[in-house]
Formats: sequence, C-alpha cells, structure tokens
Amino acid sequence: MLTEALDRYDDRSTLFYNLACAEAGLGETDAALEHLRAAVRLEFFL
Repeated sequence: MLTEALDRYDDRSTLFYNLACAEAGLGETDAALEHLRAAVRLEFFL
C-alpha cells in the first residue's frame, strides 16, 4: 500500500519514513535504510 501511495501523494517523505519502519519490522534492513535515507533527503522531521 505504501509503495502505491508514493505515486499518488505529494508528502513522499512521510511515506518513505513509514515504509522504512514497516521494512525494518519485517527485517528488511537494507530496504529500510534506503527508504529512511530518501525520507531524510526529502527533509522528513519527526
């Protein structure tokens, strides 16, 4: 759902962050780090 939302919504930084969290929970650390970096590049802040 999150990957599909990337094409539909402008707030991509939050989507990348949430995707990273989901991937981390699944143990997909490489993908999680990649998406977390994308969120930071797009200036995601907690």
